[in-house]
Amino acid sequence: MILEHRAYTLLPGNTAAFWQSQIDRGFAIAKPIMERVLGYFVTVGGPAEQIVHIYRFDDLPDWQTRLRGMYTVKALEPYFKIVRPLMAAQENSFWLPAPVAAATPLWNDRTDWMPGDKPVADLARYPRLVVEEEVLTMKPGKLLVFWPLLQQHGLAALAGLDETLIGCFFSMSGAQHRVVWYRWFPDVETLRARRETAAGGRAWGRYHKVLRDIYAAHETNILEPAPVPEMIPLFVEAAVKGRAAPVGGRKKASRRG
Repeated sequence: MILEHRAYTLLPGNTAAFWQSQIDRGFAIAKPIMERVLGYFVTVGGPAEQIVHIYRFDDLPDWQTRLRGMYTVKALEPYFKIVRPLMAAQENSFWLPAPVAAATPLWNDRTDWMPGDKPVADLARYPRLVVEEEVLTMKPGKLLVFWPLLQQHGLAALAGLDETLIGCFFSMSGAQHRVVWYRWFPDVETLRARRETAAGGRAWGRYHKVLRDIYAAHETNILEPAPVPEMIPLFVEAAVKGRAAPVGGRKKASRRG
């Protein structure tokens, strides 16, 4: 499986219009990608008025068929004419699951979370829920060095944060040697409190001591779920129709279709 990360930077004042354009377009016509979307979000910490959407595809041919194929649907032409002028820039990147099973609890050899599975968290219970996107850029040649360090030191250091881990991935396109974590939190205050607690632990100090020699940059974004239920199946059970499964996804099998 691969993850696609898309970031649409909107022209100032267009966020509400973007969400409305999705509702007006409808979701049945966008079924091929809605079957693969994990969530749409808006940045509340990081780039201003940026829409981030994340998809899980089987592979690049699956992405090509589902997402790129939509551009040939004539019924979607009115939608594209409305939504594209709202944007200043578009970019995308592809990511692979980290080769450390504990860092990818929803996507590994045993499980494969998909829209229609039981949500990771209930937005109705946590209406102020946020997702933290944390990115570490390694120095050239240091990514392979990082994974044993994550296993040996990082899992313990990040345990408090990773209580609500969505997944850890590494870049397969665009900027190289990058690692991203997605974690959800009930609210921004909980995010900050957990970070402060983690940073005060001995395991945190040991982990960051060994990281100093291998990473080049560190950044975080805070993402807020889209205000449209169909666009956030990670957190809204009714968003995608399908057989519910335990939190953590279904047992892994072929997911094409």
